[in-house]
Amino acid sequence: MISADKNINFVNRFNREDWCIIFIILLLTLIPFYKLSLMQGTVITDDIFASDLMNDRYPLRYFLGTLITEGRLPLWTPHIYGGFPLFAAVEVGSFYPPNLIFFGLFQPLIALNLDILFHIFLTGVFTYLYARSLNLEKVSALFSGLILMYSGFFISHLKQLNMVNAACYVPLLFFMIERYRQKGQFKYLLYFSLVLGIQILAGHPQITYYTILGSMAYFCFRLKSTLTIKQYLPRLCLFSLTIGIGFAIGAIQLIPTFELSSLSQRSGGVPYQFATSCNYHPYDILTFLYPFINGNPGTASYKLGTYKVGSVFWEDYGYVGLIPLFLALYLIVTTFISRKITRVHTFFLICSFLLVLGAVTPFFKIFFYLVPGMNYFRFPTRFLLFTDLSLAILAGMGLTKFFVKRSYRITALVFVITLADLWFFQARQNPVVEMEKWEEMPETVKFLKQDQGLFRIFSPLSRLTHILTYREAKGWEGDLSPYLKQREVLQPSSNVLYNLPSCDGYINLTPQYLLKIWGDEKVEGNISKTYRLSPDEKEIQVNESFVKILSLFNAKYLLSWWPISHPALKEVFRSEKTIVYVNQRVFPRCFVVPHSLVIQDDDEAVRFLFSEKFSPGETVVLSQPPEEEIKEEANASQNALVELKKYNFTEILLRVKIDSPGFLVISDTYYPGWKANIDGKIGRVYRANLCQRAVYLDSGDHQVRIYFVPSSLTLGIVISSFSLLLFVVLLRVRRDKA
Repeated sequence: MISADKNINFVNRFNREDWCIIFIILLLTLIPFYKLSLMQGTVITDDIFASDLMNDRYPLRYFLGTLITEGRLPLWTPHIYGGFPLFAAVEVGSFYPPNLIFFGLFQPLIALNLDILFHIFLTGVFTYLYARSLNLEKVSALFSGLILMYSGFFISHLKQLNMVNAACYVPLLFFMIERYRQKGQFKYLLYFSLVLGIQILAGHPQITYYTILGSMAYFCFRLKSTLTIKQYLPRLCLFSLTIGIGFAIGAIQLIPTFELSSLSQRSGGVPYQFATSCNYHPYDILTFLYPFINGNPGTASYKLGTYKVGSVFWEDYGYVGLIPLFLALYLIVTTFISRKITRVHTFFLICSFLLVLGAVTPFFKIFFYLVPGMNYFRFPTRFLLFTDLSLAILAGMGLTKFFVKRSYRITALVFVITLADLWFFQARQNPVVEMEKWEEMPETVKFLKQDQGLFRIFSPLSRLTHILTYREAKGWEGDLSPYLKQREVLQPSSNVLYNLPSCDGYINLTPQYLLKIWGDEKVEGNISKTYRLSPDEKEIQVNESFVKILSLFNAKYLLSWWPISHPALKEVFRSEKTIVYVNQRVFPRCFVVPHSLVIQDDDEAVRFLFSEKFSPGETVVLSQPPEEEIKEEANASQNALVELKKYNFTEILLRVKIDSPGFLVISDTYYPGWKANIDGKIGRVYRANLCQRAVYLDSGDHQVRIYFVPSSLTLGIVISSFSLLLFVVLLRVRRDKA
């Protein structure tokens, strides 16, 4: 045993009382969320201009479930950005076990509800375990679990479900450190590495990064005070090794995500100004006393800003209840000097909140420039996870000191008041709509489904429709029918739910060459410069580049709340709010052009693509010089036969017959791992027209196969498999020695 602290009294095994408390935590999860528990409703939490949940996390997990039920690997989705590496999109959690279980076995919205409920429940259970390892009374440990599972951080971030998925493991990781400190058994560090690997698979790198920083600090504080330097340093090295094993277990997700990140705008980190944009507003400190003191986004009355200007309510929100806040502060005042664990969590409370404040103090700036990895993330407000965790633990200890030893009746009353306090405010963070209504297929989808061909859609100003919907509904605490109607415009990536591919998308990490045309959830692409809402706000005005680029990317249908005037666009359907146009100049998914032009600078390529000089039917813009000897002749495209024999997510088979050499252009997204086979020989897939694929063909009749084999995933699978094997071997060795 490492520690001889006489105050430690950990639990060697669960007894009946512990299981009863776990059952109580289950009830505290199911009853307040009764609409989700009974599968009568589903959460549609909003972000004003979109919904991270309904425009990103849920649609892609829905598609993940589709692939699982069909027995396919989660490699590629054709539904956003003309195709996207699903396995590398970390927020999807393509290899996270609960995702595979819920979305593989249950209907999508039921799976979503189970996902939410399960991780709220886990938060309560893991916090209870951690609090018990600190020698808290069972009722106090339950109190800590209740506080964290209904804290502002967890409830307000249900819209970013992968964040909650990852964050719930933090108290369990701290529990493993405590058990190692108390018993000195290496197996607890092995368990730590396994849990860390699972957290990585949950799909929120920022939370994992903050978790590692917090775990290292916690490990140092808890062990250094009871060991000599000679005893301490080897254990610190051992702990660092187990973190490495955790990373290796998560390699199946980490390596593909690293590859995607290296192609994205975050490849070299982000500027300090971007990291602290939408900074924590000092006035929001008052929300620890009254959540809506600065207004309520649920009623569209929040005063301190939006994503564009000022702070973001749900990023600043850390309310844990008035009584827990009082108990935590009371404990700090009365036991800071006498109890080590009070000092540890007071340290975490103060340091995490200083980091939360971001640019308000120099503390975060020092960390940003000195701590490796800190410059890859924005929203330092997410350190509120550790602020709320510390408050929950301190409040639990305060409950023991202040109430439990005096009166169980008063303790029960404190529980009831705290639960009522938390649920009164937290229930207003997540609007719940009737599941049956949300499952109804929009009228625009019914119309588009009549076309069985290969095509994409595009919805100009769809973000504006969401903002207008938020204003019309006056937040989300009242009538939610405007959100039901807004679905008609198929704002990305809700189109994934209906198997309707879109030219653009809504996702976190995106290759820069995609951003330059389509933009993402944070920045607008160059396509946005080709259209605008008229000054009188009665129509959308577009230029020729708008139609040309959309045609090139196989955008056959446009959905809009406003009329669009252009000779190539013809109205073909109208619902209550949304107009559907057909693009009469649309290019097929695959076609041949006779000429190529090499432009290696992406910014220059964008300018050319959007200029009058570019003719998509005549020229393809290559991002790399061709390896083959190019023999270009005129009119190859006019004498080309392109027969699409097979088209699925990861493989395309074509017969291409051309009288003269040319480039086969496939209007799907280029990404490392796409390969070509031409008449049985290896070919090269070029990045073309900034973000499409192209293959060079000589004259003749060719059989072309384009297929996806991502080496990053293969490497990740090998490393994760080996690491899990190593974990099992090390665990078995330790048991044999024991």
